[in-house]
Amino acid sequence: MEYKGRPEFNESWGNMTRKIHLQNLAKPSSRRLRPFPDPLYYQPVPPVITKESMVYKPTKRIEMLSTPVESKKVNKYEPEPEEPIVEPAALLFTPTERLAALAKPKQIPKEKRKKKRKDQIKKEKERLKSSLMHRGEWLSKNAAPRKYPREVHKHPTRPRYVFIGTRKIKISEKKTIPKYTVRHPHHSVKVSKEEIMRHMAILAIPSRRREKYVDIIAKQAQEEPKVIPKASGRIIELAQPRQLAPDALLDLKYKPYKVSKGALKYQATERINVLATPITKTKKIDTDVKEDPFGVSKAALKAVCSKRIQELAKPVIKE
Repeated sequence: MEYKGRPEFNESWGNMTRKIHLQNLAKPSSRRLRPFPDPLYYQPVPPVITKESMVYKPTKRIEMLSTPVESKKVNKYEPEPEEPIVEPAALLFTPTERLAALAKPKQIPKEKRKKKRKDQIKKEKERLKSSLMHRGEWLSKNAAPRKYPREVHKHPTRPRYVFIGTRKIKISEKKTIPKYTVRHPHHSVKVSKEEIMRHMAILAIPSRRREKYVDIIAKQAQEEPKVIPKASGRIIELAQPRQLAPDALLDLKYKPYKVSKGALKYQATERINVLATPITKTKKIDTDVKEDPFGVSKAALKAVCSKRIQELAKPVIKE
């Protein structure tokens, strides 16, 4: 980096650029400090499975939470069908003789094929024949001249006059219904007193027919036999309360905002006090932006440059 200004400032410019260059070389490389491979991005393949995960038995609560919830949401549009995945083993598979023989189409004998074809031709001819017959009937029916519609049947009636107040209104009445119903006169029959009394005596005799209804009150009054219920072994087993898991019992027994007497009188140890104190973290210094960009650290001033650093510190001379 050459200075193109006044010559009296040439020496000071060289010293300043040399100090900045040494300061940049004194900074440690961030790439060398990072561990490789980075555990966030590089993991061992296949992943390591611990012994605890192989022996662990999940609780009922974990199994219940692990089951997927069926969504009740109805999609407006149908989902796109998934693309069929063909495994490489299926592409490289060579079929056996048995599979090749079964994959061939079934051969129908020649006589059976001819018979099937004849039946098809016969059915087609019958269909055409029936369709032509129906077509002719339809044409003859619709091609004929239209007839006048039939007159609506009216029942024969006769006039009748009705007085409503002082008005006289004419109405029609069916002929089948007579205007007045003539009652037949009752003819008096002479019956003696003895015959009447004899008939009354006959009617006074009670009928011997049994009544059809049943006396419900008498039926209810009967004492019903006492039935002692006995529960089976299965009913007794189902009647027992369900045993909850230990995790669920802990949740039920837990009472918030309740502090035990032992916790109030407990004296914390030195170790617990040390762990309870918060860690004071120092703020990270931003090395990219400095208030004094021309300041040089003490370590850089005391550093002894190697031959390689001295070689790299020299400016490149271009011919």
